[in-house]
Amino acid sequence: MDRDLRASARSQRAVRRLPFALAFLIVIVAAAWSGCDAPRRERTRPVEANASRVDVFLGCTDPEARPVTLELASVELRAEDGRTAALELLRPRLVSKELAHRLPLAGGAVEPAQYSMLVLRVQRAELVGPDGVIALRLAARDAAPAPPGPPGPPDAESLTLELPIRARLGRHDALSLFVDWQVAASLTGGAELAPLFTVATERPRAALGLLYVADGASSSVLAVDRGTGEVVATFKSGADPRAIALARDRRRLYVANAGDGSLGLVDAQQGGALSTLTFGLSARSSDVALLDARGLLAVAQRDLDKVSIVDTATFTRVSDVSVGRMPTRLAAAPDLGRVFVVETGSDAVEVVDLAARAVAGRVATEARPSDAAVDRRARELFVGHAISANLLVFDARSLAPRASIWVGADVTAVLCDRRRDRVYVARSRPAELVVVDRELGSVLRRIPLSGRVEALAQPIDGAELYGAAPELGALVVIDLVLGRELAPIRCGGRPLDVLVAD
Repeated sequence: MDRDLRASARSQRAVRRLPFALAFLIVIVAAAWSGCDAPRRERTRPVEANASRVDVFLGCTDPEARPVTLELASVELRAEDGRTAALELLRPRLVSKELAHRLPLAGGAVEPAQYSMLVLRVQRAELVGPDGVIALRLAARDAAPAPPGPPGPPDAESLTLELPIRARLGRHDALSLFVDWQVAASLTGGAELAPLFTVATERPRAALGLLYVADGASSSVLAVDRGTGEVVATFKSGADPRAIALARDRRRLYVANAGDGSLGLVDAQQGGALSTLTFGLSARSSDVALLDARGLLAVAQRDLDKVSIVDTATFTRVSDVSVGRMPTRLAAAPDLGRVFVVETGSDAVEVVDLAARAVAGRVATEARPSDAAVDRRARELFVGHAISANLLVFDARSLAPRASIWVGADVTAVLCDRRRDRVYVARSRPAELVVVDRELGSVLRRIPLSGRVEALAQPIDGAELYGAAPELGALVVIDLVLGRELAPIRCGGRPLDVLVAD
């Protein structure tokens, strides 16, 4: 009897344990299947662009001849097969007196093709005369002359101008078109305007889709393929390169070297140094800002408390501007003709006017400003700090304070989005990227990073960010859509700056 009872109890306990045994077996089988048969997750890489890049710049041969204003409706390229590619119009209103230097007119990514025409559509023209503003009649240059007598009302229809070009663009190619407007020759008499434009092409000989990285460990600049993450070229520079800038032709690289206080000029196509401009061993050149539309660049001399202005055509120093203590970072605003200088030692940002080559203004910041950036419309200046937790916003023209946004201290880099009203702030403690929405005036999200980022760069498509992380010996890749960090790109021993050639 007892034996039967004990046997029955054992069988009941076994039945109760059966579900636990089955669950344990299922877990073991699932783990084995996932480890052996499940597809493995491949390392994520940035997507390489397959398009070409075209930039159009406009200048004026006689800007002071007559104060004329044009309004453009569109700018596009036309291929030999009839296809058209619209470019993003950056400057729809053209004022002759503002075009003494070539300024960006339009640009964008286009499909690889053989292009034969640059098409400008002008919708309005005005002349400022002694009696006020006079509306001009738009006319083609081969049009019949106007009949004698008083001029009639200006034609409201737009005028299409076709400028012949010859450009075969393949994948990752880049093209710069330089348009010159001859104002005096455009005024044919009376209230009629027949715009006269000429166009010249400059074919940059550097491939698109590359990242350029200043590597302090090897005293060189590395060219990295965005698609594969491989280093495809190495250019020797001065000691401890801290900042780099790429010229409009995407061939010349300017390298600010802190170790020997010099500025290096590198040919990105031939792979060799063209020239070196020395400011002194105590200069510790900490940043460089390119103002190619004006043919100038600025170099911050951290220990000399100066900003040097360099003529890019002759690669000579044309002036030195004395500023406050420890100028560490520069934020360029070519459209405004000024450079903002971040002074870590004097808790301020000073404004250097390029025409006067002198300090034109100063704004007080909070404790230890570390970096600054100007938005894509050159309307606002954003300043981050190493000690203060606030991101300060100033009017880029009047320097009036506009907002203070709490982001956190230990800011190492500030970058404005190239397409949206957003600001990206890199912090070191904790290591993260703070995404600020300017319209909302607040932090949109915080993305954890694997290491400290010294500089940020964004490609034209705006889908991701690249950050130079010297302690990791890599570039941090941040997916802005998913809001997370991707697999890093290993390059160099101590990357300190990065830019995108697009």
